[in-house]
Amino acid sequence: MTFENLSKLTHATLLNEPFVSSFYDIVFDPARVKRGDLFVGNDPEAIKEAVGRDAYAILSDRRVAILDDEIAWLRCDDIDRALLALLRYRVMQKDLDLCYCDEVSLELMGQIAAKEAIHCLGADLKTNFQTLMHASPEQCIFSSDLALLEKIAPAYRQIENAPETILQPLKSTLFHTTFYYRGKRFEQIRLPQIFLSRVENLLYFLERHEIRFDLHRIDYPTQFYPIFVSRNLTLKPFGTTPQAIIATDDKYHESVLDYIAGTAPWARTVCVSDLDRLKEIEFNFAIIDTTPHALMQRLQTYQIKEQVSLFQE
Repeated sequence: MTFENLSKLTHATLLNEPFVSSFYDIVFDPARVKRGDLFVGNDPEAIKEAVGRDAYAILSDRRVAILDDEIAWLRCDDIDRALLALLRYRVMQKDLDLCYCDEVSLELMGQIAAKEAIHCLGADLKTNFQTLMHASPEQCIFSSDLALLEKIAPAYRQIENAPETILQPLKSTLFHTTFYYRGKRFEQIRLPQIFLSRVENLLYFLERHEIRFDLHRIDYPTQFYPIFVSRNLTLKPFGTTPQAIIATDDKYHESVLDYIAGTAPWARTVCVSDLDRLKEIEFNFAIIDTTPHALMQRLQTYQIKEQVSLFQE
């Protein structure tokens, strides 16, 4: 892309008269800069490294020192807005296929679909930028961020509800589902039945677009992730204790509670914000607003404390 086109798309100002007129790729990490790249960033040390690696241009939204008059120096009002403008151009130029689905469906899609056929966008704009800049029109791109899609791909599609029954449930427990799909039995899949309709909609989409998938790769989504613990909250193997903590997101609490009440009406279920409270109360299932990673880290501290206590004894 030429610097003239870059300036038009991002409303950036070219601050000097460089010897070069175009660049090859856009990079955010100075350690990944190659000769001919455009480096985007504000950190003076990172800019210095990018220049040393033969970047052809620097794009910033702050006043930075021009270290080399031979390359292009551009300043925009806001880097994020500039990147969104470039992405909108990229989507239209390459006719990329972007599709909206909710957070749970997005995670399940990333689990089961063939990796070479899809991209699932996340929360980080720079990571999404790199994904979209290198995506091909043959790939389907999914996002749960409506605001992002409306800015870069106003003609985005949505995952449709399957018009027919694709999955036939046979039996289910709170944390597992057994079902038939196209005459094949899938036993004890790590999927609460609360999310079965989402999988059905994804399969309808994947079938119509002839995208390969593997249902055996399904795992608990981060919005409903059970971790079994002892009474003193140390980690235990799945299903070996009568109590589990379920990591979820606050907006899913009500539906998760309703699901547990309908599936396991005998269970004592609590919602907590402080894990330490669970040492003082009886429970079968505890729901907490956090990520599985953060919950595991916290529970591992209890594990370490218990091991230290046993050693001291």
